[in-house]
Amino acid sequence: MSRPTEHELIQWFIREKVPPDAHHNEQYRFYGVYHDLVVETEKELWIVDAKTVVDSRNYGGLGQLLFYKYLHEKYDPNETRELKLICVCQDCRDPDLRELLGLYNVQLVEKDIEPSTRQRVT
Repeated sequence: MSRPTEHELIQWFIREKVPPDAHHNEQYRFYGVYHDLVVETEKELWIVDAKTVVDSRNYGGLGQLLFYKYLHEKYDPNETRELKLICVCQDCRDPDLRELLGLYNVQLVEKDIEPSTRQRVT
């Protein structure tokens, strides 16, 4: 099975995880930086970054998400919705990376192998 592209992961995430009443923007630009996806609900703002490889060789997704969080907190201080950071990938087998993402409150969402295992982001 071939590895999905980041765009395919984002399309899957929108289709399977984003609530129907949420507003979403792909390639959202905020202060000169593009986010893979921003999802807005009544109470939450999600910043979503997709990575084709998430393991001990690639911690870049965490850094990107933390930088995006910094930008939003600095330049949009009146935002009252809860900010959620989400990393989407197909498979993460690195327990240290899983722990690190958790320490920084980044939710890891792995692309389901079977479409019927649909779960909402919590």
